Parts: sequence; C-alpha cells; structure tokens
Amino acid sequence: MAVEKMQANAVSGRPTAEVMAEANAQLDDADQPAPAHPGWLVWNPNGRQPNYHHASIASAETEAQRLADINPDQPFYVYGPLTCARAQRVLVKSKSIPVPPKTEVDLDDEIPF
Repeated sequence: MAVEKMQANAVSGRPTAEVMAEANAQLDDADQPAPAHPGWLVWNPNGRQPNYHHASIASAETEAQRLADINPDQPFYVYGPLTCARAQRVLVKSKSIPVPPKTEVDLDDEIPF
C-alpha cells in the first residue's frame, strides 16, 4: 500500500518544500541563531504518540511507508516544523518587603477572636 503524500500546504496551497524554505529563511534572518531542527515525526491517528525524531524527511517517509505496509488501511502522516517562535524571557528583580515588628497581644481586651 502506498502512502499518500501531501504535496501542498493545506492552508496556503503552496508546495510544502516551498513553505519550509521560507520558514527556514525567516529563521536565518532572525537576530538569534535558529534552534536545531527538532526532526520529522511519523504519526498514525489510531496509534500511540510519536516518540522518534527522524533526522531527514526521507527517513520519515521510509518509516511511514514501512508502517503502512504492515498496517493496511491505516494512514501514516509525516510531520515537520513549518515555523518557530521564541519569546525572550524577562527577568524581574524583586525587592524585599519589610516585615512589621511583632507586637504584644493583650489577651484581656475581651475580643472573642
């Protein structure tokens, strides 16, 4: 059984390779170095969560085909990152709050609590 490959991005209709190239170019233009590519995942909606990150899309496609061959009529999808967003952390220094000095309590003031 052959794995059906998505040749176009579902949102824009553009080829996936073109979308990936654009995303990588945007990351390259960023002030900070781009994070390492997390890898490609093979996922089956009827199976468990993916736990192996393939280093290349070819490796992930090969694995998807292997899994599809041994699991007829089940789809296997290859997922990879399209974009990456990273927020800068803001460090806040706090000042110590002064604690008021302890005062003596008058137990004979007839207040019930």
